[in-house]
Amino acid sequence: MPLNPILPSLVCACTAKGMRKPGNAELEEGRMTGDGKEDRAEGTWDTTKGRVKETVGVATDNPKLRAEGKADQIEGKAEQVKGHLKDA
Repeated sequence: MPLNPILPSLVCACTAKGMRKPGNAELEEGRMTGDGKEDRAEGTWDTTKGRVKETVGVATDNPKLRAEGKADQIEGKAEQVKGHLKDA
């Protein structure tokens, strides 16, 4: 039996409150103002998403998904650095 039915439940878990990508409403309400905060939030989201993808890739023995997860994590860390540099 393939483990792919696990993927939809993990995607739902990532979009649950507290793990969703910050949207324009948060930015407009001033909860995430500033040049670097948006980049850091985006980076945190990408890093978390990458960890989930990598974990699912390992669990399902899917090298493509595992590689996508690692790439998302690298992208997220770069975005976080970008946000920190904007605030410096």
